[in-house]
This record gives sequence, structure tokens and C-alpha cells, in this order.
Amino acid sequence: MGFNVFNALFASVFSLSLGLFVYFKNKTSTVNRYFFFMNISIAVWNFADILIVLSPNNLIFEDEDSKGTFLEMENALNLHKRLIRDIRMFHDEVQYRQKRLHEEPSYRLYDLKFNVEPFARESAIADSLQQSMSAIGAGIYPREAAQVLDRLGEAFIKPIQELSGWLEDPTDSSGPRPYNYNFYIVFGKKLMNYADTLARQSLIPLAPTALGELDFFSRRIARSLVQLYEAGGQGNIDSTLLDMETLEQDVP
Repeated sequence: MGFNVFNALFASVFSLSLGLFVYFKNKTSTVNRYFFFMNISIAVWNFADILIVLSPNNLIFEDEDSKGTFLEMENALNLHKRLIRDIRMFHDEVQYRQKRLHEEPSYRLYDLKFNVEPFARESAIADSLQQSMSAIGAGIYPREAAQVLDRLGEAFIKPIQELSGWLEDPTDSSGPRPYNYNFYIVFGKKLMNYADTLARQSLIPLAPTALGELDFFSRRIARSLVQLYEAGGQGNIDSTLLDMETLEQDVP
């Protein structure tokens, strides 16, 4: 067990040191920055291996504060691992768009996510929103990430806006389109939790504009949850499409 921990620790320190060395040689180089993130991902991977071996269940802490510090570090490493994964996915999407612009100039980031079936569509949009939040937090492609967060955020809450519009004008015979609002509760809460986690953690420095963008997005989702709760309270939504008991627990 000690040998495995030593190997993982050595690999983590070496990868982190090499990544920092290359990054500080030329901070403005795109290649250097991605080499840095690649090495950070290797370091996080090896730290995660250490945490698996040294899980809280296998360690004896002097007090609860020490255990809390360890768990905070473990959560930060898991968050960092997710950030790296999301940033790489966002970078791939940006590169894909640049290649596709020659054939389809109107293509925008993550347009393909709108072509999948219900539920898979909501899941794909939520994942794309998380990737854009990670990119904003890290300061990678900040302009593109902010645009995605705004556009996909608007698409994500559109069913709620349509429902609210119909409630304000019930004479509209067409009515809102059928939608399983339980999807929205699940993914909306997930996105709010992720935005809150990014904003509250202190071990990973965020880009200067990240807090404002994350706060605005989280408030936007929260307002939609309130609108959904008010609509459900009026009995205008089929109980199979909206679990009011679950929603009551999630309304801010």
C-alpha cells in the first residue's frame, strides 16, 4: 500500500511541476496552456488514486477539523478533475465549430445537442451548460462560453417560459406543448448545485468575471423553478409531468 501511494505521489508532483514549468515559460502560448492542463489532469488522476487508498474510512484523524480538511481537499480534487474534463470537451466543440464553419457558416456551438430526442436532449443541454460554466470558471474561451451559457440557458428554460405565457393568456387554445417538467427539476437542480460549488470553493481560483456569470445563471434557473412551482400550485400541470413534492424541496 505504501509503495502505491509513493508512486502516485511522485507522478502527481512530477506532472504538476512539469506543467507549471512549461506554462510559466510562455503563459500566452495556447500549446503551453493545454500542455499544462494535460499535466494537471494526470496529477489529479494520481491524487485521486491516493485518496482511494487513503479513504476517510481507512484513516484515523486527530479531530473532526482534520477530517473536514481532508474531505475538502478530496472534493476540490474531484472538482478539478471535472473542470479539466469539461474544458477539454468545450475546447473540442470550439475546434469542431471552426472546422464546420466552412461548410455551414450558421452553425453555432452545441447546435447538434438540439437534434436528439427528449430527455436525452435535456441531458445533453445540461452537460453543455456545465462545460461552459467550467470554461468560464477557468477563463478558457470566456466570450464563447458566456454566449453558450446565455443561449443554451434560454433554450433550457423555454418550456417554463411557454407555460408562464400560456397561464397569463389562457384564452390561447393551443396551450403549452407537452413537456415532462420533472426533467427540468433534475437537471436544473444539478446545474444550480454546480454553479454554487464553483462559486463557493476556495482552492481553485476562478477567472475575474466568473462569479458574476455563475450568479446570474443560477438566479435565472432559480426564478424558473419558482415560476414552475407557482404554475403547478394552480393545478395546471398533469401530476405525471410534475412531481410537486420533489419541486417543493428544490424551490429556493
